[in-house]
Amino acid sequence: MSATTILEAAKQYRARGWTPIPLSGKDPSINGAGWQERTYEDRDFEVEGRNVGLLTGERSKGLTDLDLDCAESRRVAPYFLPDTEAVFGRDETGPTHLLYVTKVRLPLLRLLDPLKPKDEKAVIAEYRDGTEEKAAQTMAPPSIHPITKETLGWYRYGDRAEVDAFDLHRRFMRLCSAALLATYWPGKGAGHHAANALSGGLVRMGWRTRKW
Repeated sequence: MSATTILEAAKQYRARGWTPIPLSGKDPSINGAGWQERTYEDRDFEVEGRNVGLLTGERSKGLTDLDLDCAESRRVAPYFLPDTEAVFGRDETGPTHLLYVTKVRLPLLRLLDPLKPKDEKAVIAEYRDGTEEKAAQTMAPPSIHPITKETLGWYRYGDRAEVDAFDLHRRFMRLCSAALLATYWPGKGAGHHAANALSGGLVRMGWRTRKW
């Protein structure tokens, strides 16, 4: 992606069939009511300090964003998620947003670590698609993150992988489960017993050794 300004990025996103929306540069909020249905013009992206978001779901040709918030979810992602050539993130965290195309709309889903306070640090990952009842958006490059002040950038700006929505959702849920296990896996001396207990539980649930 060659865009260096928010307006240039918005134009390039439109050319790809995505729906860009203007965001405040001071926090992750969306500017103005009715953002789910509005069609924004170039001047909406020319305001100084503005960021750009992408509306997920039907208005962006089935755009679905998997936002991997914690380090453990990013580590296990290659074992669960399909490959895609559309990936972006920040320098501090690396690739955190994986984009896909799905034909079936599923609600926005945010999964939290139940043992942590309910703030941003408790988020494991988010499945950002969106339905008519609950739309969703994701802040996109070259936005500047309001908290860390890092510039979002593309790691891969190719085609989004077209996948089955229900399969992607199932993979997402398993990824989050694996991230929780990785977070709280016991240390030396208890790992063997934990592995036996986990293996037995998965077998009773019908899991077998296979590529997920």
